[in-house]
Amino acid sequence: MRKYSKLVNLNPLFLSVYILIAIVSCSADYGANQNREYSLYSQLMCPVCEGQTIAESKATIAEDMKEMISNKIAEGQTDLEILNYFEDRYGTEILANPPKEGFNLIVWILPILGIICAMFLLVYNLNKSMKKIKK
Repeated sequence: MRKYSKLVNLNPLFLSVYILIAIVSCSADYGANQNREYSLYSQLMCPVCEGQTIAESKATIAEDMKEMISNKIAEGQTDLEILNYFEDRYGTEILANPPKEGFNLIVWILPILGIICAMFLLVYNLNKSMKKIKK
């Protein structure tokens, strides 16, 4: 009889520990999904807004896209599958970071070339002005 009474006294303790573990694991999953959703929101441009991601946009289509992303995450799709879905539907213009291939490579190369040219012109003009000062 005593063994049974000790088990009855321990059951509420075990039950509360199990409930606490379940709550913590659910909240961790929810936070991870929120971070994942926001990461995807910031990788997709709003189709109707000028230069805004769907994370920044308040347009109806952006809200619809956010809802679609949440549903696709709940279905278990990967980030790549979700991004490919939107790219297939809207084209590569929907991606905030265009792929670094083909014509899009220019977007990544031109700023670097511009900085190199500006530095070259700066050094050239400094040398030219230093020669004038020495004369």
